[in-house]
Amino acid sequence: MPRRACIDPSTKEGVQSLHSTCFLSRRSFRCEENKVTLFLSKWTDDNVTLWKKALTEVADLAGMVLCGSEAKFLKEIVDIIYNKLDRKEVNIPPNITGIATRYGEISSWLNKPNVEFLAICGMGGSGKTTLAKYIYNSNWKTYENMSFIEGISHICEGPDGLHILQEQLLKGILGGKKRKIPSVFEGTWEIQEALQTKWSLIVLDDIAEDSQLVALLGTGKINAQSKIIITTTRENTENWFKSTSWRCQDYKMTLLNDDESLELLSRHAFGSKAPMEGFEELSGLLILFL
Repeated sequence: MPRRACIDPSTKEGVQSLHSTCFLSRRSFRCEENKVTLFLSKWTDDNVTLWKKALTEVADLAGMVLCGSEAKFLKEIVDIIYNKLDRKEVNIPPNITGIATRYGEISSWLNKPNVEFLAICGMGGSGKTTLAKYIYNSNWKTYENMSFIEGISHICEGPDGLHILQEQLLKGILGGKKRKIPSVFEGTWEIQEALQTKWSLIVLDDIAEDSQLVALLGTGKINAQSKIIITTTRENTENWFKSTSWRCQDYKMTLLNDDESLELLSRHAFGSKAPMEGFEELSGLLILFL
């Protein structure tokens, strides 16, 4: 494969350089009976025109331009490929009853300008994390960078918990690039700086107090296109945002309605969305006592 150094095919000069390089000589070599025979290619003007057209089309393809250190260029390619491969969805169980309804109730938040945060509030076991995962899986492909951090309060209880969380978060915001953070203070500053320019989707699961939020995000401005979801059992999250320029929309988790409860029962009892024939009335009565 031929390599071209410092040739940018997106410019007129780059296209001309590609043409001149390929058509500088119409000679080729052929090996015949262990002898190298030099011969001139019999290209017609029509063939040359077709080749020029093909090269122009190639020049129009999106790509990366090599100019400078080849080793550095290859590392950039590896980093980009790794970043794309590393963007995996988070695991959620299939056939989650009621999840689509709740997603529909808050999906408009994703398109709201100047509302960076969504706080999903509710008691433990109400489905906050599952809903956050569903939102994340449904939208991560449309963002430049992303990060999902689960169980923050539990991790913070361990040694160097905040430090570990900061490195994980910063790696996601920077597109998979690992960066060593010397201290929690430095980590907050680096994340705050990155959030101003990076277009990111971030989920911070199980935030217990505003100090955790400040340690992970700082208090600076956030890229207008970024969205940050937090889940918490606290109900006074509006107080967390009074001292910053951030704007937050709250969503309170609700119980399943009767139809959703019947579907949940049917999936576990009958393996289907509806009760088995002959069990409709009994299933309906059972729902009333759940």
